[in-house]
Amino acid sequence: MLKRLAQLACLFSAALLVVLLGFRVCSLWRTDVVLIPTGRESVFMFTSHRGGWVELDLITEWPGPRGGWWTGGARDHDEAGPFKLWAAHRSMSRYGVCLREGQLVLPQGAPGEGVICEDAYQQAVQRGYPGMMTNGDPGWAMVRGWEIKSRFAYPIALAAILPIAWGVARRVNAVRRRRRSRDGCCVECGYDLRGSSACCPECGVTRVQQHVPP
Repeated sequence: MLKRLAQLACLFSAALLVVLLGFRVCSLWRTDVVLIPTGRESVFMFTSHRGGWVELDLITEWPGPRGGWWTGGARDHDEAGPFKLWAAHRSMSRYGVCLREGQLVLPQGAPGEGVICEDAYQQAVQRGYPGMMTNGDPGWAMVRGWEIKSRFAYPIALAAILPIAWGVARRVNAVRRRRRSRDGCCVECGYDLRGSSACCPECGVTRVQQHVPP
């Protein structure tokens, strides 16, 4: 069971690594924003910033959450996905990783339409950004969010740990099994099989199972 869970964790990490590498390559010339609803009025927002930065936000109190994927060009906010503005927040930055928590405002449409995700920057400008915004203005939605932002190198390195460790472990196990087979020992437990016939008396592995390809 534990081995199966480890395999699934490695597969997930490998898939995540491939996705992150893909976004890292795309960040050389564009910005990508992926919005994933996680429940009622709650979303994850993943942003691959042009220039090699990655950002993950958890935002609650989001009116009418919906999924989506937007791609931008030369600038981060004026062409890609929702536009968010931190109104009041606490932040901490260390070793190239920035953490932020607080309240944000996002341009929203008419009642019931939710947050604007298409041409959101232009809509924010029409609603007064970057000037003063009136408290309670129906053109803006007040939400709460948590954000972590860093260079791509950090999440890529974390995602690579399990696949690399799994590959090294498999290689070490293969070398050990070949050495045991060559020495006439059980490939699983190392028991001396030179006086045994059908199978290993220690762990029950049969002669057929003892065969290790060169």
